[in-house]
Amino acid sequence: MGIFSKLGPWIKSLRQQGKYLVIGGIVFVMGLFVHFPLERFGNIITSTIQKNTGYIVQMEKLSLTLPIGVHGENVTIQPPMNAGQPFLLTIDELTIRPSILALITYPFRKNIGFSYKAKRGKEIWSGSADMGSTTSSLAVNVKNFEWTGSFPLDANPMFQGQSVNIQTTVNLDLELEGKTISLQQGNLSEANGFLEITSKKLDIEAPMVKMLNINQFNLDTKLDKGTLNIKKLDFSAPNVSGKSKGNIKLSPSFIDSQLDLEAVLKADPSDANISSLLSLFGSFYNIVPGADGSISLKINGPLNSPEGLTIRSFTN
Repeated sequence: MGIFSKLGPWIKSLRQQGKYLVIGGIVFVMGLFVHFPLERFGNIITSTIQKNTGYIVQMEKLSLTLPIGVHGENVTIQPPMNAGQPFLLTIDELTIRPSILALITYPFRKNIGFSYKAKRGKEIWSGSADMGSTTSSLAVNVKNFEWTGSFPLDANPMFQGQSVNIQTTVNLDLELEGKTISLQQGNLSEANGFLEITSKKLDIEAPMVKMLNINQFNLDTKLDKGTLNIKKLDFSAPNVSGKSKGNIKLSPSFIDSQLDLEAVLKADPSDANISSLLSLFGSFYNIVPGADGSISLKINGPLNSPEGLTIRSFTN
């Protein structure tokens, strides 16, 4: 009984001390937020990223986030000087959280790891990176990515002065792993990873076709030691659809890569305009549409020379 009689006051004292510890912890965290050397911490993160990746990150209106990280607004990102193509990316908001394990092991591994989340207009970017002096990996997920591009057709005398214009909104998943210096230069000829793209809005304006509104687009690929295996490339639009598979053997410069693709394009026979255009396209390569309005193509050759591509029929 003597032992139990002493436990009561001890437990009561422990509870009271626990309250003080909780209050003290809250005060400590609040003080950390108020007095934290945020500017220096943000500079440490961005300078470490630049040192290990070459990318220059500048952030305004810094604030601290938990788990430990930095949130910035009006962010600009520039690639390293040796990047394949320079650009300046402006982001509305960016949150970077360093990997605690990477921070602890940095003196030994010399790797920097972090996760991120960014907003640019309607776009939402998220992912992670593990950057080392020798090898690096990168994961990117993008929602509502808006892209517009124009491709001149001057190489073909028939379409001199005309172009193909594309406007789309896509969701994208990307993972890459390879040599750090190669990834920095945009060289994926020895990299591994995958790329998946889906879209429900892809508008293509081209000669003769005028406007093609694709309402479903799916791309599923796997990158294996520099070979981009296209497992699925499908699209559908009113009265026309297509599906393809194949691979692209990547060169250090993407434009020098080699394409090997099999594709099936199908038009609704009841749509005279689309059917006639598909027949005209097939006639350029001595390909006659089938009874279901489809043509089967096999495309081989360099990406940097459209006139060097070989296009012929194949049995699907």
